[in-house]
Amino acid sequence: EQKESEAELQQTNAELTAIFNALPDLYFRLDRHGTILECQASPDMLLYMPIEQFMGKRIVQCFPTNIGQQFEAALHQAIQTQALVSLEYELPMSDAVQYLEARLLPLGNEQFIAIIRDISDRKQAEAALMLYKHAVECSSDAIGMADAFGNHFYQNQAFSQLYECETVREFNEFGGIGAVFTDPQVTKTLLDTSLSDGIWVGEVEQRTHSGRLIQVLIRAY
Repeated sequence: EQKESEAELQQTNAELTAIFNALPDLYFRLDRHGTILECQASPDMLLYMPIEQFMGKRIVQCFPTNIGQQFEAALHQAIQTQALVSLEYELPMSDAVQYLEARLLPLGNEQFIAIIRDISDRKQAEAALMLYKHAVECSSDAIGMADAFGNHFYQNQAFSQLYECETVREFNEFGGIGAVFTDPQVTKTLLDTSLSDGIWVGEVEQRTHSGRLIQVLIRAY
């Protein structure tokens, strides 16, 4: 029974090792003081220093002071709560800033696993998305968004001003997309054509919240 248990443990360790080898992460096993007992990194992981230099050091010593303090606080929280603790931090490299996410997980024997993942691509995508959002918000064209059923859920400032509805809720209470077209058939044509062909373009007559009639050029995607 002992031999069988040892064989099963070896098999489990081999499986876990194979999993960690396949992950694009940096992996630490720590004691409750934050000393690194074991470390392993994906070949694609850009490291702050060579992997072998992490061994035997406290994790607070392996990073710049402010980041080390964040790790120390996260480890203390994991010890107190015995639950998963996550943190994000920025690590200055030679030619860029690396954005990383660390997750600390208690193992139950006063040891902890820290898994660190490079999230730079995600952060860059989020920054690009914010730029697009800013461009849409500042556009002089009225921009609105709806789902496939015509349910309105977004409008920029120009849209609010054009239709005299300050908020999405106010526009929907006015009657939504269907309420602004003087010809109800145009609403159906716009939705059906843009969904089937990807785009609908037309000059139509619409009304604002106050009843004012306006001529607009619409591009629906």
